[in-house]
Amino acid sequence: MTHLRYLALVWLFVAAPFAAAGDKGKATDNTWAKIISGLLTPEQSKKGLQLQENAAVKPDTILSYAAKDLGAKLSLKMIQEKYGKPSKTEEYKVKDGNKILTRKEYHYPPIYFVADKDSDEVFLISAPKRLWSGPGILENAKAALKK
Repeated sequence: MTHLRYLALVWLFVAAPFAAAGDKGKATDNTWAKIISGLLTPEQSKKGLQLQENAAVKPDTILSYAAKDLGAKLSLKMIQEKYGKPSKTEEYKVKDGNKILTRKEYHYPPIYFVADKDSDEVFLISAPKRLWSGPGILENAKAALKK
């Protein structure tokens, strides 16, 4: 009987990590949906829907739109205070005329925001086409929150 208990205990410790590994890569965090539904208006979502209509790409292709083209003015500080830190950040350099600028991505999978380094203002909003399309990113975010 004791051997059966030990065997069951060993099975529990061996099986639990494999079960947890099965969830790897699945988006269970809906922070992105909270951010979009909390910060974008229906008009801004409609503008994104209009912009993405010209993109003949696969649904998982990332489309980036300037926040000002959507009519959105987003603060990174406010986003981080209200929704938490991003899951990751990445820096890269771009050349704008004779200037070299450093940009930083703030990832809230599957979306991310791009801002100039040391700036609080969101420059680009990036998300897969599947989120921009259909009823629009705002309605897709609301639907994700209902799941």
